[in-house]
Amino acid sequence: MPAAPRSTPNVGARLAILVILAGTGAACDEPACPSAEAAVSAEAGAWCASVHELARRRTEGLVPSQAELDRVAEVLEAASRPLEPILVRVPAATPWEGPLTWIGGEVLDPTLAAAWRSGVVHTGVDAVDRVLDGAHIVRVRWTEDRFVELGSDHAIAADNVVDALAGVAGLSLSFGDRRATTNPEDVVDEGVDIVSGDHWVRFSIGWGGCDVACDGQYSWRTAVREDGSVRLLEEWGDPIPDDVRTAWYR
Repeated sequence: MPAAPRSTPNVGARLAILVILAGTGAACDEPACPSAEAAVSAEAGAWCASVHELARRRTEGLVPSQAELDRVAEVLEAASRPLEPILVRVPAATPWEGPLTWIGGEVLDPTLAAAWRSGVVHTGVDAVDRVLDGAHIVRVRWTEDRFVELGSDHAIAADNVVDALAGVAGLSLSFGDRRATTNPEDVVDEGVDIVSGDHWVRFSIGWGGCDVACDGQYSWRTAVREDGSVRLLEEWGDPIPDDVRTAWYR
């Protein structure tokens, strides 16, 4: 994707903003997006799926906490506003690893290998099984000799799960990095710009074959100010084909 000519945001910075959470179907005393994804209503499902995905990319735990989800929901709701009059729907934050979040690597412990080779998630090793349950691991694939892939149906922080499993005392685990894929649409929370103090969020769409990189991509960057107001900062990308424009634009 072509880089936009702006200063690099400080993604570690945080910005507190006050917004009204609209269109989520949540009552004022309920979270905009519950931590239990099964509790998300059909109406708010796509929007909350984006919240969960963005939160899990930043969480320090295995799964995002409700406080983390609430912070992301505030930013995403505000940042989406400039695109709502332009687009049929706002692009969603899609998992980089596909429908399930997969982590994997070589397994040297015979007890774990015996369980996972047979397709059983739980190993009988309490310390490992607690991590698996915390990360909502629901599927195991034994790919070849001593190699396993573990799949979660939740928005997990895969790197943190890897660290938690590798850190269990007495276990010989060596997990590799997550596999990344290109998605035809995505949202990236870029953090707070060190020059303007605005919180930047980038929305993108893609088209064509996206197995490695989409044939074409287009992006919008919105900026949320400290007072909660928001503006479309810039947009850039490849020429949008007529069929893609018809599908996305109002």
